[in-house]
Amino acid sequence: MLLKNMFNNSSASLPAVVVNGVSYAGGSFTDAGSLATYLDGLNNLGCPLNNAGGPSLERTRIALKTIAINGYPNPSTGGFNLQFEGLTSERASVRVTDLFGRIIEVHSNVSAHQILQIGENYRPGFYNVEIIQGTDKKQLKLIKQ
Repeated sequence: MLLKNMFNNSSASLPAVVVNGVSYAGGSFTDAGSLATYLDGLNNLGCPLNNAGGPSLERTRIALKTIAINGYPNPSTGGFNLQFEGLTSERASVRVTDLFGRIIEVHSNVSAHQILQIGENYRPGFYNVEIIQGTDKKQLKLIKQ
């Protein structure tokens, strides 16, 4: 029902949850990217990737600090609009590669909520966009028709 509300009504509410004795506020979400980021963070709670073999609260905090990317239209016959939001005001870098990993375009010093227009001159194909803000990294796949 949560995902159905997000896609049908562009909003969803998630109740507060307690995981391993730590409370997470939940809240209202108005875009799928933010909801997905929050759910992914909850999904990774207690993940033993801290190389010690056990749950890590540090990993929990890192998992909730992520970037949400919105790329539209996708697929596109023209260009794409990219917008991202992070939990800090730190500037980000954007790198676009093709299916073979060749760098197509690079932007640095990009601010959150700025709309970056790319891809108008791209050939038809699949492209991977990587946004890096500090230690956070997120990827998005784009299709040019």
